[in-house]
Amino acid sequence: KRLLGLLNDLLDLSKFEAGKMPLNLREADLKGIVQDVLNECEVLVNQKALSVEFQGPEQGAFLICDHEKIGRVVLNLLSNAIKFTPSGKGITITIQLAPIPSGRRRTDQGTKPGMFLTVRDEGMGIPEEELEAVFDKFVQSSKTKTGAGGTGLGLAICQEIIHAHGGRIWAENYSGGGASFTFLLPSQPPEWIKRVKEGCDEQSSTH
Repeated sequence: KRLLGLLNDLLDLSKFEAGKMPLNLREADLKGIVQDVLNECEVLVNQKALSVEFQGPEQGAFLICDHEKIGRVVLNLLSNAIKFTPSGKGITITIQLAPIPSGRRRTDQGTKPGMFLTVRDEGMGIPEEELEAVFDKFVQSSKTKTGAGGTGLGLAICQEIIHAHGGRIWAENYSGGGASFTFLLPSQPPEWIKRVKEGCDEQSSTH
């Protein structure tokens, strides 16, 4: 089962990297996506007696995205938080509507409507030198020495999905303990994403 999961992750990652994983873009509520993932993980949360606090805008957090793929990102981040949070501790998930950089780089000028989602755990944190590398293929934080394993591809796939939507994802530590993973997404996909999707559709229809 573990080998099959690794092979599937490798296949998906190679498709993302080659630009051959089309996005099924439609309107979705990020709050609803998170709630679905919370329901899916309820048994795991209860097994460790974890408390999960979910904060989001009352009016919802609507955006144009691939519902299934963004759900996969949220599931991966929450699953990691569950793994690394000691029994009886807490996890916080926050959605914030806010302007985000209009370009694909942090230094780009200008903003556009968007949103941030943060998953924060109360684990031991991530070594500072590993904060960037955790998104690389086959890289696992030394935290996995506690017994929580994985394929080493989950966060790399998350990064590809978020980048494909014109967003960014990063990890941070907290001085009081624990780590967080945050991604930002535009409310409306950039024009280049629409062109990529149309190109994929046209290409697939010719085969």
